[in-house]
Amino acid sequence: MEDIAKGDHGAGYPYQAKNTPFWQVRSIQYILRNEKYIGNSLVQKTYATVTLPHRKKENKGEEDQYLIEETHPPIVSQEVFDKVQQLLSRKSAFIPPRASASHPFSCKIVCGHCGTICKRKVCRGTAYWVCQTHEKSAGSCLTMQTPELEITEAFLRVYFRLKRYGEEILTQLIQALQTAKTGRLLWSEDIISLNKRIADIASQERLLAQLKQQTIVHPDIFLYPAAINWPNSAARQS
Repeated sequence: MEDIAKGDHGAGYPYQAKNTPFWQVRSIQYILRNEKYIGNSLVQKTYATVTLPHRKKENKGEEDQYLIEETHPPIVSQEVFDKVQQLLSRKSAFIPPRASASHPFSCKIVCGHCGTICKRKVCRGTAYWVCQTHEKSAGSCLTMQTPELEITEAFLRVYFRLKRYGEEILTQLIQALQTAKTGRLLWSEDIISLNKRIADIASQERLLAQLKQQTIVHPDIFLYPAAINWPNSAARQS
Protein backbone atom coordinates (compact mmCIF):
# COMPACT_ATOMS: atom_id res chain seq x y z
CA MET A 1 0.00 0.00 0.00
CA GLU A 2 3.00 2.27 0.44
CA ASP A 3 3.68 1.86 -3.28
CA ILE A 4 0.05 2.72 -4.09
CA ALA A 5 0.24 5.88 -1.96
CA LYS A 6 3.50 6.95 -3.62
CA GLY A 7 2.05 6.24 -7.07
CA ASP A 8 -1.08 8.31 -6.40
CA HIS A 9 1.01 11.18 -5.05
CA GLY A 10 3.42 11.01 -7.98
CA ALA A 11 0.55 10.96 -10.48
CA GLY A 12 -0.84 14.13 -8.93
CA TYR A 13 -4.20 12.69 -7.89
CA PRO A 14 -5.98 15.18 -5.63
CA TYR A 15 -6.11 14.34 -1.95
CA GLN A 16 -8.57 16.07 0.35
CA ALA A 17 -7.04 16.36 3.80
CA LYS A 18 -6.49 19.15 6.29
CA ASN A 19 -3.09 18.26 7.65
CA THR A 20 -1.42 16.03 5.04
CA PRO A 21 -0.97 17.30 1.47
CA PHE A 22 -0.04 13.86 0.16
CA TRP A 23 -1.41 10.32 0.02
CA GLN A 24 -0.82 8.13 3.06
CA VAL A 25 -1.13 4.39 3.68
CA ARG A 26 -4.05 4.84 6.04
CA SER A 27 -5.88 6.77 3.31
CA ILE A 28 -5.47 3.81 0.94
CA GLN A 29 -6.64 1.45 3.68
CA TYR A 30 -9.73 3.58 4.28
CA ILE A 31 -10.63 3.49 0.57
CA LEU A 32 -10.12 -0.27 0.28
CA ARG A 33 -12.32 -0.93 3.33
CA ASN A 34 -14.99 1.66 2.50
CA GLU A 35 -18.40 0.05 2.00
CA LYS A 36 -19.57 3.06 -0.03
CA TYR A 37 -17.96 1.59 -3.16
CA ILE A 38 -20.30 -1.43 -3.11
CA GLY A 39 -23.43 0.67 -2.62
CA ASN A 40 -23.82 0.36 1.16
CA SER A 41 -23.66 2.97 3.93
CA LEU A 42 -22.38 2.47 7.47
CA VAL A 43 -24.05 5.05 9.70
CA GLN A 44 -22.30 6.66 12.69
CA LYS A 45 -18.68 5.98 11.87
CA THR A 46 -17.87 8.94 14.12
CA TYR A 47 -19.52 10.46 17.16
CA ALA A 48 -19.35 13.69 19.15
CA THR A 49 -18.24 13.64 22.77
CA VAL A 50 -20.76 14.70 25.41
CA THR A 51 -18.36 16.71 27.56
CA LEU A 52 -16.96 20.11 26.61
CA PRO A 53 -15.17 20.84 24.43
CA HIS A 54 -17.13 18.67 21.97
CA ARG A 55 -14.77 16.56 19.86
CA LYS A 56 -15.40 14.36 16.85
CA LYS A 57 -13.98 10.87 17.39
CA GLU A 58 -13.84 7.64 15.43
CA ASN A 59 -16.47 5.21 16.64
CA LYS A 60 -14.64 2.11 17.85
CA GLY A 61 -17.61 0.55 19.61
CA GLU A 62 -18.55 3.43 21.90
CA GLU A 63 -21.80 3.99 19.95
CA ASP A 64 -24.06 1.74 17.85
CA GLN A 65 -23.45 1.55 14.11
CA TYR A 66 -26.00 0.68 11.43
CA LEU A 67 -25.29 -0.80 7.99
CA ILE A 68 -27.79 0.23 5.33
CA GLU A 69 -27.55 -1.79 2.13
CA GLU A 70 -28.13 -0.59 -1.45
CA THR A 71 -28.33 3.10 -0.61
CA HIS A 72 -26.74 4.06 -3.95
CA PRO A 73 -25.41 2.41 -7.14
CA PRO A 74 -22.11 0.52 -6.55
CA ILE A 75 -18.95 1.17 -8.53
CA VAL A 76 -17.21 -2.05 -7.34
CA SER A 77 -18.72 -5.53 -7.34
CA GLN A 78 -19.27 -7.40 -4.09
CA GLU A 79 -16.96 -10.15 -5.30
CA VAL A 80 -14.03 -7.80 -5.88
CA PHE A 81 -14.64 -6.07 -2.55
CA ASP A 82 -14.67 -9.40 -0.65
CA LYS A 83 -11.39 -10.46 -2.29
CA VAL A 84 -9.79 -7.19 -1.23
CA GLN A 85 -10.94 -7.71 2.37
CA GLN A 86 -9.44 -11.22 2.35
CA LEU A 87 -6.10 -9.88 1.13
CA LEU A 88 -6.14 -7.13 3.75
CA SER A 89 -6.93 -9.62 6.52
CA ARG A 90 -4.18 -11.95 5.32
CA LYS A 91 -1.66 -9.11 5.30
CA SER A 92 -2.77 -7.82 8.70
CA ALA A 93 -1.96 -11.21 10.24
CA PHE A 94 1.76 -10.59 9.53
CA ILE A 95 1.80 -7.03 10.90
CA PRO A 96 2.43 -6.69 14.66
CA PRO A 97 -0.24 -4.63 16.46
CA ARG A 98 0.56 -1.10 17.44
CA ALA A 99 0.99 -0.08 21.04
CA SER A 100 -2.34 0.88 22.56
CA ALA A 101 -0.92 3.91 24.42
CA SER A 102 -0.08 6.81 22.10
CA HIS A 103 2.53 9.45 22.85
CA PRO A 104 1.27 12.55 24.72
CA PHE A 105 2.42 14.77 21.83
CA SER A 106 0.74 12.68 19.11
CA CYS A 107 -1.47 14.74 16.75
CA LYS A 108 -0.67 17.88 18.75
CA ILE A 109 2.52 19.15 17.06
CA VAL A 110 1.86 20.98 13.80
CA CYS A 111 4.43 22.23 11.32
CA GLY A 112 4.53 26.02 11.43
CA HIS A 113 5.49 26.21 7.75
CA CYS A 114 3.02 23.93 5.93
CA GLY A 115 0.50 23.01 8.66
CA THR A 116 1.09 19.25 8.48
CA ILE A 117 0.89 17.22 11.69
CA CYS A 118 4.36 16.10 12.75
CA LYS A 119 5.16 12.51 13.63
CA ARG A 120 7.60 10.98 16.09
CA LYS A 121 10.73 9.34 14.75
CA VAL A 122 13.53 7.62 16.65
CA CYS A 123 17.00 7.72 15.10
CA ARG A 124 20.03 6.19 16.86
CA GLY A 125 18.27 6.23 20.20
CA THR A 126 17.20 9.89 19.96
CA ALA A 127 13.55 10.84 19.43
CA TYR A 128 12.64 13.56 16.95
CA TRP A 129 9.41 15.13 15.71
CA VAL A 130 9.49 15.58 11.95
CA CYS A 131 7.16 17.27 9.47
CA GLN A 132 5.60 14.57 7.31
CA THR A 133 5.72 16.79 4.23
CA HIS A 134 9.45 17.40 4.73
CA GLU A 135 10.05 13.69 5.23
CA LYS A 136 8.29 12.87 1.95
CA SER A 137 9.92 15.69 0.01
CA ALA A 138 12.49 18.00 1.59
CA GLY A 139 11.89 20.62 -1.07
CA SER A 140 8.17 20.89 -0.28
CA CYS A 141 8.76 22.04 3.30
CA LEU A 142 11.94 23.48 4.80
CA THR A 143 11.11 22.66 8.44
CA MET A 144 13.81 20.43 9.88
CA GLN A 145 13.23 17.73 12.48
CA THR A 146 13.13 18.89 16.12
CA PRO A 147 14.54 16.86 19.01
CA GLU A 148 11.85 15.70 21.39
CA LEU A 149 13.90 16.98 24.33
CA GLU A 150 13.59 20.57 23.07
CA ILE A 151 9.83 20.22 22.67
CA THR A 152 9.48 18.70 26.13
CA GLU A 153 11.52 21.51 27.72
CA ALA A 154 9.43 24.15 25.92
CA PHE A 155 6.23 22.48 27.10
CA LEU A 156 7.48 22.38 30.70
CA ARG A 157 8.43 26.08 30.57
CA VAL A 158 4.92 27.01 29.39
CA TYR A 159 3.35 24.71 31.98
CA PHE A 160 5.42 26.29 34.77
CA ARG A 161 4.40 29.80 33.74
CA LEU A 162 0.73 28.86 33.55
CA LYS A 163 0.96 27.07 36.89
CA ARG A 164 2.58 30.02 38.63
CA TYR A 165 1.16 32.99 36.74
CA GLY A 166 -1.86 31.32 35.15
CA GLU A 167 -4.55 33.64 36.49
CA GLU A 168 -2.75 36.78 35.30
CA ILE A 169 -1.87 35.31 31.90
CA LEU A 170 -5.30 33.84 31.25
CA THR A 171 -7.06 37.02 32.40
CA GLN A 172 -5.06 39.06 29.87
CA LEU A 173 -5.74 36.45 27.19
CA ILE A 174 -9.50 36.47 27.85
CA GLN A 175 -9.56 40.27 27.77
CA ALA A 176 -7.68 40.28 24.46
CA LEU A 177 -10.10 37.73 22.98
CA GLN A 178 -13.12 39.74 24.17
CA THR A 179 -11.62 42.91 22.68
CA ALA A 180 -11.02 41.16 19.37
CA LYS A 181 -14.55 39.75 19.41
CA THR A 182 -16.03 43.17 20.16
CA GLY A 183 -13.99 44.72 17.36
CA ARG A 184 -15.31 42.15 14.89
CA LEU A 185 -18.87 42.75 16.04
CA LEU A 186 -18.52 46.49 15.54
CA TRP A 187 -17.57 45.88 11.93
CA SER A 188 -20.00 43.06 11.19
CA GLU A 189 -22.35 43.49 8.24
CA ASP A 190 -25.46 43.70 10.44
CA ILE A 191 -23.99 46.45 12.62
CA ILE A 192 -22.75 48.40 9.59
CA SER A 193 -26.17 48.14 7.94
CA LEU A 194 -27.90 49.27 11.13
CA ASN A 195 -25.54 52.23 11.55
CA LYS A 196 -26.22 53.23 7.93
CA ARG A 197 -29.97 53.16 8.52
CA ILE A 198 -29.56 55.28 11.66
CA ALA A 199 -27.45 57.78 9.73
CA ASP A 200 -30.05 57.93 6.92
CA ILE A 201 -32.87 58.54 9.40
CA ALA A 202 -30.86 61.23 11.20
CA SER A 203 -30.20 62.91 7.85
CA GLN A 204 -33.91 62.85 7.03
CA GLU A 205 -34.70 64.35 10.44
CA ARG A 206 -32.26 67.22 9.83
CA LEU A 207 -33.76 67.85 6.40
CA LEU A 208 -37.29 67.95 7.79
CA ALA A 209 -36.17 70.29 10.56
CA GLN A 210 -34.66 72.66 8.00
CA LEU A 211 -37.81 72.56 5.89
CA LYS A 212 -39.92 73.27 8.98
CA GLN A 213 -37.80 76.29 9.86
CA GLN A 214 -38.31 77.60 6.34
CA THR A 215 -42.07 77.03 6.77
CA ILE A 216 -42.00 74.72 3.76
CA VAL A 217 -43.31 71.77 5.79
CA HIS A 218 -46.38 72.07 7.98
CA PRO A 219 -45.70 71.24 11.67
CA ASP A 220 -48.26 68.41 11.61
CA ILE A 221 -46.48 66.80 8.62
CA PHE A 222 -43.16 67.23 10.41
CA LEU A 223 -44.35 65.58 13.61
CA TYR A 224 -46.10 62.65 11.88
CA PRO A 225 -43.13 60.84 10.30
CA ALA A 226 -40.74 61.69 13.08
CA ALA A 227 -42.84 60.79 16.11
CA ILE A 228 -45.42 58.33 14.80
CA ASN A 229 -44.61 56.74 11.46
CA TRP A 230 -40.97 55.76 12.05
CA PRO A 231 -41.48 53.98 15.42
CA ASN A 232 -44.43 52.02 14.00
CA SER A 233 -42.49 50.96 10.91
CA ALA A 234 -39.52 50.00 13.06
CA ALA A 235 -41.82 47.95 15.29
CA ARG A 236 -43.27 46.18 12.25
CA GLN A 237 -39.78 45.33 10.96
CA SER A 238 -38.67 44.01 14.34
